[in-house]
Amino acid sequence: MIQAKKVVIDLKLKVYYSHSLFHKIQKGMAHEYRKNNFLTSNRFFTHHDFRKCVQRYEGNHKVKSFSCFDQFLCMAFAQLTYRESLRDIEACLRSMREKLYHMGIRGKASRSTLADANENRNWCTYADFAQVLIHRARALYRSVHFV
Repeated sequence: MIQAKKVVIDLKLKVYYSHSLFHKIQKGMAHEYRKNNFLTSNRFFTHHDFRKCVQRYEGNHKVKSFSCFDQFLCMAFAQLTYRESLRDIEACLRSMREKLYHMGIRGKASRSTLADANENRNWCTYADFAQVLIHRARALYRSVHFV
C-alpha cells in the first residue's frame, strides 16, 4: 500500500513538473512569437529614413532629451492604442515604464514634454516621413486589388 501511494505521488509530481515546464516553454515561445506588436510595426522603416526627414527640417536642433524619434514613437503608440489625450498617453506610457526603452522610446514622455514637442516641432518632418511610409506601402500592396 505504501509503495502504491509512492508511485501515485511520483506520477503526480512528474505530471506537475512536466505541465509546469510545458507552460514555461509555451510562455517563452509565445513571448518570442509575439515579442512586441509595436516593435514589429516598426520593421517597415529604418531609422535612416526617419533621420533624413529630421535632418531636412533640423528637427533635433537644440533638443536635449526628447528626440523627434521619441515623439514619433509616442504618438504612433498613442494612435495604435486609441489614446485620446496627452494625459491618457502619459498614463499609458508610465504604466509600462520598464518597457519603454525596449520599444525604442529613450526620452521621458511626460505630458508637458509631449505638448512642447507637438507645439514646437515642424510638422513637415512627419509629413515627409508619412510619404516615405506611403511609398513603401504602395510597393508592398501593388498586386492587391481593393474593392
